[in-house]
Amino acid sequence: QAPFYPHLMGTLYSLVGPEVGVLRGLQVLLGSVSCVLLAAVGARLFSPRTGWLAGGLLALSVPFLVLSRQCRWYTMAAFFALLGLHLYRRVGEDERRYSVALFAVATLLFHTHYFYVATLLLTLLIHSLWLERQRFRRTFIVSAAVTLVNAPWILWFASIRYGEAYGDFLTSL
Repeated sequence: QAPFYPHLMGTLYSLVGPEVGVLRGLQVLLGSVSCVLLAAVGARLFSPRTGWLAGGLLALSVPFLVLSRQCRWYTMAAFFALLGLHLYRRVGEDERRYSVALFAVATLLFHTHYFYVATLLLTLLIHSLWLERQRFRRTFIVSAAVTLVNAPWILWFASIRYGEAYGDFLTSL
C-alpha cells in the first residue's frame, strides 16, 4: 500500500487521539465531496442532468457507502481520481493553475494507491489525444512530471517480489 493514507491517519491519531469517529468523519466528507465532484464532471462532460444523475447514483450506491464508512484508502482514492478528472476539465480555463493542481492531486493519488494514478493519467492522455488535442501537450507534461517526481517510488514498487504464494492466491480467486 502507498504511504499517504496511513501517514494521514497517523497524523490525525496524533492530533486527536485514537478516535475512530474523526477518521470516519473524514471518510464521510471525502465520500460526500466525491459525489459532488462526479456530478460536476458529468455535467461538464455530458449535461447537467447526467451529472446530477451520476452523482446521485454514486451517493445511493451501497458498495460506495459501505467502503466510505471504512477507515481505508478507497474513498480517498475515489476522491482524488474524481478531483483529477474535474481539474483536467478545467485546464483549458487557466492552464498553469489547474495544471499545477492536477499535478498535486495526481501525486497524492499515487501516494494513496499507485495503480489508480496510472489509470487516471492514461485516461486523460487518451482522451486528450483522441478528443481534445489542444489539451494533450499540457496533459502530457503533467503526466511526465508526475511520473518523474514519483520515479523513486515506482522503482521501489517494481522491485517488490510477492512470492509464489501471493501469485497462487490471486490465481485461485
